[in-house]
Amino acid sequence: MTPRVKFVLLFLIGFGWLPPTFGQGLFHLELYGGFSNSYLQTTKNPSTGNINPWNPINLQGGVNLLTKISERGFLSAQADFHRRPLGVQITEIGPNFSRESRGGAFQTLSHFSLGYRYIIQKQNYDLYFQPGFGLVKSSLGSGFQDQSDTIPVQNRTFQSLSEWGIVARGEIGVKLYTEKRNYFLLAFKHTQGFTDLDKINFETTDGNEQTFNMTAVSRGTHSGMVVGYGFNLDNLSKKNRETVTRYYSEEKENKRKAALENGLYVIGYAGLRLKSNARPNPDFYTNLSGTFAGALGYKFGGFSLETGYGVMYANNDIQIDFEDVTALIMDRDAYQVNHIPLTLKYDLPIGEKQTKRMGVSLGAHFIVDNTTSRSLVSRFNGSTTINGNRYNYNGIFVSDPNVGFDGVFYKTGLFLELPIFNSSFLNLQVARNFGSPVTGRRFGEYSINGVRRRLLAESSLDGFIFEMAYRLPLKVLKKQP
Repeated sequence: MTPRVKFVLLFLIGFGWLPPTFGQGLFHLELYGGFSNSYLQTTKNPSTGNINPWNPINLQGGVNLLTKISERGFLSAQADFHRRPLGVQITEIGPNFSRESRGGAFQTLSHFSLGYRYIIQKQNYDLYFQPGFGLVKSSLGSGFQDQSDTIPVQNRTFQSLSEWGIVARGEIGVKLYTEKRNYFLLAFKHTQGFTDLDKINFETTDGNEQTFNMTAVSRGTHSGMVVGYGFNLDNLSKKNRETVTRYYSEEKENKRKAALENGLYVIGYAGLRLKSNARPNPDFYTNLSGTFAGALGYKFGGFSLETGYGVMYANNDIQIDFEDVTALIMDRDAYQVNHIPLTLKYDLPIGEKQTKRMGVSLGAHFIVDNTTSRSLVSRFNGSTTINGNRYNYNGIFVSDPNVGFDGVFYKTGLFLELPIFNSSFLNLQVARNFGSPVTGRRFGEYSINGVRRRLLAESSLDGFIFEMAYRLPLKVLKKQP
């Protein structure tokens, strides 16, 4: 067991042995995860230079133990982490191209905090806010310093300034209860750091021999959204379990019936897309990409109509096969396309109890954004030996920045809907995108063992999709008569 895991366990267990004067000993345990955006303190010289911090959205998660101290108040002991990027992004714009390169490192920061949660009770849900304070631990370690990625025009250095820091935290959220008084939660969290933890120094020289440098310092400050599930630990008592079960048996049946009625619902999708022009190579995952969406829908009889917001990831990879060697050169260009879906569905009940449904869907997806707007130039050279044969290569790939920023693609699918959690539904769908415009285009020129060639690589959003979705009718959130 690592020292970090031991610290988390002692932190939570110690909190659990607080004196019995804290209310009636009602404990809740929450597990959560989501996305976060980190904030860095930066200085640039010159201030208008072409260097900026590289700070993509990343992951966070954790555990929270709460004990009740009043009708609306809980004490909180929390241990969580967030994955923090610490890097730089360089942008160069020329007459006919723009070039963007990124580099850095990801570290996991651990947070340990105490807080107070105040509950605002509503008819069908609870709102809450939770201030707190605590410590943050950097994974770089005390005194760490690393000089890396040093080439003639770039110099990057990582440095640890402090292993531990002080933070203040704030959280607001909503809790939706199940029949056993467990609950789902959706929350916005912000952590404000006060101690300089880690630093990156970066220096580069452009084609005019002008030097640019940037320093970025992390204090562990970040904000993000999480979803989670809370366990009411009173349910470990057999007596409490029996009381809750009797109380909710009738409401449970009413919610099940309400879930089958016409009305509004929310649905979330997650899946994988196999691109239409997939090519075999040692890294077949390059032919796969993720797809996510959330929507609001209305069900009327066997028909449903949905709209919302979606993100579809894509790769415009260049794969060069030479002689009998597959994928001698692979160059990836990953991007995402944001879109607004408009989907019509029709389904019929199946099975002996008529609780399952099978249906078809047809949707139009309107493109609103495409990260290929950040075009790039990739230059490469090198050599490798495969099966005793030596291959020397060099070349350049240039992205087209004027493609794929609007348009529409279509999606049709076949789905199976299964009841889950009594009053919501799990969807399993096989679908196909078609009619997509070109969303990525790259031009290339390369040489292998003196053989020079040119190429054009284009990508779209067409392909087969394998999806799962969770559908929640909004009627079940209302108190049933």
